[in-house]
Amino acid sequence: MKKDKQNKEKKAGLFQWVVVITFPLFLASIIAFILLSVLGVDVFTKSKETLNKIPFVSTVVTTDEEEQEELLVEQKDTEIENHESEIEALNNELFQKDNQIEDLEIELESLQAQLEALNSEEEEVTVNMVEEITGSFKNMEAASAGAILTNMEEEAAVEILQSLSAKDRGSILGEMDPEIAASLSSNFITP
Repeated sequence: MKKDKQNKEKKAGLFQWVVVITFPLFLASIIAFILLSVLGVDVFTKSKETLNKIPFVSTVVTTDEEEQEELLVEQKDTEIENHESEIEALNNELFQKDNQIEDLEIELESLQAQLEALNSEEEEVTVNMVEEITGSFKNMEAASAGAILTNMEEEAAVEILQSLSAKDRGSILGEMDPEIAASLSSNFITP
């Protein structure tokens, strides 16, 4: 039992010594902090700089410059993420526009093919009509045919005259007013 009492007294004595040493040190550091703060010294910055020089402690304590650098890195990372998402959105829009262009090109090709088909049909109809009208003019008297051609549009009259044989064309032009006949004949010369 005596040994237990001595061990308890020893343990209590060690605790007392720790309290006796650390409490005054803690109190002195608080007083020094207040005193230095009143004198205008930035205690936090100085203590961070000092602690940052100690190995292993420097990994835990960060200076204001390191905090600013970390903040700047975070801001730049956020900007990069924003730009990447913007780039992705623009790439999606570009892909959609490319698809739209392809669809429009296909539609354009289809419409051009339809237009060509309609033009060839129109030409065929025009040729058939000219052939029919030409056949009618071949069977008419030259004076009647000349009177009709005189009242027609010049372009249509020239086309009909071109499809007639030289003999029929000559007899019809001979029956027309000389000025109109000359005007129509000059269209045969120019391409």
